[in-house]
Amino acid sequence: MNFQNIKQVKDAEAYLDVAFRKSRSKEQPKSRLDKLTRLRNAELSKLDVFRNVLVDSLQKIIDDFPRIKELPMFYQDMMRNNVDLDKYLKSLSSIKWVNDNVSKLQKDCARKIFKAESEEVIRTSVKGFQGRVASMMKQINKFLDFLEKTRRIMKDFPHIEEGAFIVCLAGFPNVGKSTVLSKITSSKPEIKDYSFTTKNLNSGFLFAGLKKVQIIDTPGTLAREDKMNVIEKMAYLAIKLVSNIVIFVFDPTYRYTFDDQVKLFYYLKQFDKETFVYISKTDIADKKNIDQVIDFCTENELKYISDVKDLSTFIKKEARKKRE
Repeated sequence: MNFQNIKQVKDAEAYLDVAFRKSRSKEQPKSRLDKLTRLRNAELSKLDVFRNVLVDSLQKIIDDFPRIKELPMFYQDMMRNNVDLDKYLKSLSSIKWVNDNVSKLQKDCARKIFKAESEEVIRTSVKGFQGRVASMMKQINKFLDFLEKTRRIMKDFPHIEEGAFIVCLAGFPNVGKSTVLSKITSSKPEIKDYSFTTKNLNSGFLFAGLKKVQIIDTPGTLAREDKMNVIEKMAYLAIKLVSNIVIFVFDPTYRYTFDDQVKLFYYLKQFDKETFVYISKTDIADKKNIDQVIDFCTENELKYISDVKDLSTFIKKEARKKRE
């Protein structure tokens, strides 16, 4: 699901302005008919244009925003964690209500114009129609505003490639996950020497033969389930719901203690995903610390890798294995 394709939601006045402008610019064919008939035809034509433009604009909003139940479970949980779903559903329902009523009001107005025997009745009918539509649009302005705010939230949701083999890089902040991503894919995530640099789910791609592999760099996570922030929740959802395998990045420089990293490792194991260890920063870490991580992996029969090229090869091998 790519939420980037959802178009900006404007306010009620903007949609009305476009509908009025296009209806007024509707050119009328030259005619020898009497003045009343020419006015009737002109107003009916403008009425059609106004209705079509406004209804199409509102229907585009309804079509752009996803139906919650039709989303993959990952995105359903993302919505629950970031959006007021009751208001979301009410907003879309309210826009549909206006759309349906604009069409009904247009038909009612058209019937009045057809029967009108004076210019005043025609103009009064058109003015009444426009006033009622403007009033309804004013009522849903708060819902249009809510959907635009929701769109801005949703556009930051990660794109999970359908059918790809998904690998999640997990671990504490600043242990080297983004560096790994930049070295085994063409992705260029922001890398800085402070915690929580990753503000979203960065991802990159590589291929194992014809199999597409998506590597997701999850934001640094802490083993504190009851206090997780939005970024951490996003990471856990990715690991729990979309990953095929997890690569736990273990930092032997012990920016975070060995015990804390082990605790987080076992916390992530609860999701019952195949989990492997990548030992980062081996070029700057003390050998005794590296050996401690290796001993931990050996004692617990965990596959570990300490070279980024070997990691890339391993991931491709796992992707091919799953395909088979």
